[in-house]
Amino acid sequence: MGNGGSIAVNQGFNYRSLLENAENNNYINEDLKDIFGRFKTDDFKLVMRRLLHADIVNQALSVDGKSRVNDAYKNCRDTLIKTIQKSHPGFKDIDEVMLGNIANFLKQFKTVVSLNYDLLLYWVMYKGNQQVPNKNGSSRCGNRFKDCFLQSFKSPVEEAEEIGKLFNPDWNQLREPHCTRRGATLIFYLHGNLSLATYIKQSMEDTEVKITSGNNSHLDEIYKQWNTGEYVPLFVCEGNKEHKLAAVRNSTYLSAIYNEALAEMGDSLVIYGWNMNEEDDYILERLAEIFKQKKSSNNHAAVPKIAISVFTEDGEQAAEDFMSSCSSKIKAKLSEDVDVEFFDSASSGCWHNDNVES
Repeated sequence: MGNGGSIAVNQGFNYRSLLENAENNNYINEDLKDIFGRFKTDDFKLVMRRLLHADIVNQALSVDGKSRVNDAYKNCRDTLIKTIQKSHPGFKDIDEVMLGNIANFLKQFKTVVSLNYDLLLYWVMYKGNQQVPNKNGSSRCGNRFKDCFLQSFKSPVEEAEEIGKLFNPDWNQLREPHCTRRGATLIFYLHGNLSLATYIKQSMEDTEVKITSGNNSHLDEIYKQWNTGEYVPLFVCEGNKEHKLAAVRNSTYLSAIYNEALAEMGDSLVIYGWNMNEEDDYILERLAEIFKQKKSSNNHAAVPKIAISVFTEDGEQAAEDFMSSCSSKIKAKLSEDVDVEFFDSASSGCWHNDNVES
């Protein structure tokens, strides 16, 4: 799933660069602009992490000027919060019928990999996992959709309430349906998510967690935890192919998806709302490795099949150009043998669309 899937639900997900957005709204000060320039990046997560670690070192060594580093970190954090608050739709802005339609569509798949950092799939999982009454009045139990964050995480330093959930490295065992559910769909965020963060304390190793919100607004809870100064957001939204791949490999969670979960996706792949820009070529290159490994280990391996959604509202020529570009890229990056098919993103029953019987 690419950003087109989110935009189809709400135009508020149609983000420009977060850094560009922050600059246009005058959220970012000159010190922070200079830091982004010196690191040659537009990745908030990377800058926040380096500033937080620099502040920890300064405190340990009683370095003069440590407050300026801390101020830069706070400005970076506050800028990110303001920028997302301005652009990210809230739960009440999303049509719940659409969330239900997406949940019904995604139930067809065993594995879903999102390239988006927004909360749309989080809300889809919430909708799809709500208890469904049986005909006899009892309720189903267990989750159909699982993001594989299970174990409660509490600070080992302080006696505190739950900070978040930890990723289960044995995620494949969660493919089994739970309780009366008829199937299981595992959800992964290859580029991270607003719900995910790295918890950083001086007295412990960095820990990747999913922020939990209980009965609170999830976006508000995320902002609240970021404001503690102990969380660095875990999502990748900017950068070229090399920068994105480096960010993925530097995360335990993201690298598990890249190395393991992608390899479990099978020979049939459906792509919705992904324009296959050059900065995401590393994903196709990883899929090429996977298909090659499968073919070498099994002489009778099935020919990979890929179905790709096409946005047709921009006109016939734009759709034709997109299909030609995608087909050429897939065959060049993966294999000439790949069976590529295209379908209209507005098809009945597809993604957020109502299932209209003909």
